[in-house]
Amino acid sequence: VGQMSYWTLRLSNNGIAPSANVSLKTNLPWVSIDSVSRPTLTSQPTPHCIGPSGTLTELPLDDPTLKTPGLLEPGESVDIPIIIRTADGGNHDFYMLYRYELYAPASSSSSKAKRRWLQDMFHVPASPSLTLTASLMPSFWKQHEYVLSVEMTNYRSDKSSELDVVLDKLCILSRHYRMELLEGQLGAFKTEASPFRLGWQERVTLHYRVIPIEGSSTSCMLSECQFAKDGVEVAECLAGPTTNYLCMERAQQEFQEVLESNQIELARAAADEESGGHPRSIASIRRAKSSLSGVDSTTDAEDDQSEGVSGDEVMMQAHPTSIAMLCPPDSSKAKLNMVCTWSALGGDSRTDTVHGQHHFTRLSVRPTSTTRGCPITITCKHPSQVSHDFEKGPLNIPFEITLRNRLLDGGVYFEFSVQRPKGFEFIGTEAFQWALEGGEELTVPIEAVVPKGGVYNLQCVRLTVTKVDKKVPYLFPLQWIVRVNA
Repeated sequence: VGQMSYWTLRLSNNGIAPSANVSLKTNLPWVSIDSVSRPTLTSQPTPHCIGPSGTLTELPLDDPTLKTPGLLEPGESVDIPIIIRTADGGNHDFYMLYRYELYAPASSSSSKAKRRWLQDMFHVPASPSLTLTASLMPSFWKQHEYVLSVEMTNYRSDKSSELDVVLDKLCILSRHYRMELLEGQLGAFKTEASPFRLGWQERVTLHYRVIPIEGSSTSCMLSECQFAKDGVEVAECLAGPTTNYLCMERAQQEFQEVLESNQIELARAAADEESGGHPRSIASIRRAKSSLSGVDSTTDAEDDQSEGVSGDEVMMQAHPTSIAMLCPPDSSKAKLNMVCTWSALGGDSRTDTVHGQHHFTRLSVRPTSTTRGCPITITCKHPSQVSHDFEKGPLNIPFEITLRNRLLDGGVYFEFSVQRPKGFEFIGTEAFQWALEGGEELTVPIEAVVPKGGVYNLQCVRLTVTKVDKKVPYLFPLQWIVRVNA
């Protein structure tokens, strides 16, 4: 799983007419053709990709051995190197549909090209390799930062020995975030022979800081952390082998979502027709108007593009498999993409090295308007250790509780309350109701009155959030520990 295999696709013309415009359609976004001339603009497609699904590829006929570039004459053959990456484990039926046109000279009387199709099927077994899981949590140390935890486990089972996996690098792609490796994690793993090697069934978990990029970024940024080096390199993301499969997979996901929503809309329209011609509902009229307004806005954006309009209109011209669509402005604050590359010894030879890649698309950083968990994060600023002479009276420990709305757009209405602890008291606001808009925060100052020395947990907060006319209570498994020395 995740291994990148290098295949050679041989096209042979066994007919009597020249062939041109050869394309390949597959059922999975597994095929990539690396090109020497890579896209220079982030709105351009992944090399040789055509169409919105990420599974349609134009096969290049530019081999110098061909008599005419772009044409496959009768009796000619051309070898096209392609890269195949398996995404999921198990047995897969890899379907390949070729389409080509019979070349007709410009002087020919036929105005329409004749097309032909050829299909092929491969049975591809994919064995387990590296298992990658990732989670993002808000940082309770610094505001607006997040902690990315990545767990990697070696589950290779393609052979009986030499099952070690060498981790190469970990990258995130985002318009608004960059990452930094938390210090003190790689020292025990890096050696001169192998910078970061995982044995069979070994597991490692690494933690990274996800930090907002200062200012507004107009392009997708690539944060690259190589396990053999210290530090993280941040640069503008350009098309290349690391991003090709990421872009194609995201394009296929978007295409499938649009296709499914269109099928639901067609089924709803068919149900309305079967209802006997009754008047349309208000909801159906609104849906029709919104679809028409979307078409009108697209047309206007295309007209303005000729006048040099920049901004969101440029996204209308971006190809579905481009870097620009991988990190669209409308959702880039809420999601990011992650890539992990690795290498291992393959086959029976000790010199045969295979390379692989695992990635996540649209990894959620912040929810937009809804979330399954609590939409509010709480942090506390308090002393960790205090000394006091209790013969002069009890000790007052001031601390601040910060409530932050994680949502980007949606507001949150909640009730704040402090449960009375055992052994000490609170002074200050212990219960109130409040509303926070997306990204807003509120700081609540409170004092704890401690009668004697000991170890105290100041975390006694309870939040009750109103969700769709329903109140949901939340308790937080956090500990705000203060050691009081008498």
